[in-house]
Amino acid sequence: MTIPVTTGSLGLLLSDPGGPDHHKPRGWAADLDTNLQAIDTAVSGLSGGGGALQVARVEVTSAQLLALVETPVVLVAAPGAGKVLVPISVAWQYKFGTAPYDAPGSATVDYSSLAGDISGPGIGSGCLDQSSNQFNFLAISLNGPNPQSTAENLALVLANEAGSGDFSQGDGTLTVTIAYYVVTLS
Repeated sequence: MTIPVTTGSLGLLLSDPGGPDHHKPRGWAADLDTNLQAIDTAVSGLSGGGGALQVARVEVTSAQLLALVETPVVLVAAPGAGKVLVPISVAWQYKFGTAPYDAPGSATVDYSSLAGDISGPGIGSGCLDQSSNQFNFLAISLNGPNPQSTAENLALVLANEAGSGDFSQGDGTLTVTIAYYVVTLS
């Protein structure tokens, strides 16, 4: 199956999130550049400014996927005192190896405090347990408001939900591409 993929003017790998409209981010426009400009305008209006939209790409090995409960994978390093990483979206590309994972849980993006403050569909069942390459693009939001300490100067990580158990048996890899801003707090 071919998945249509679009590259926006900022060089991000983008595609329509698909599915019914109620699964799409509020205010989703058909023009992806319009969506990024709206996000840029909203974030730059925050106290201290939002800086430039940045993108990080992390290759997650099979060994890292198998140990996500104990050892989350850093996607973006902590930005420094008085700053917060504001994730906007994440794209997952699962590259099937020779065996699918037993995926009892769901890997999600979170702050390194693992307070569960960031929401967005995780990756696990329906992706890592498949015998073919998979791709998805997701909007990220904050479950908030939250204490500033749950996000200030903390890294963004890929972690497996607490209590769900590690993935097992698989040997594929995962490429995670995350778009984010660094916001300076006042």
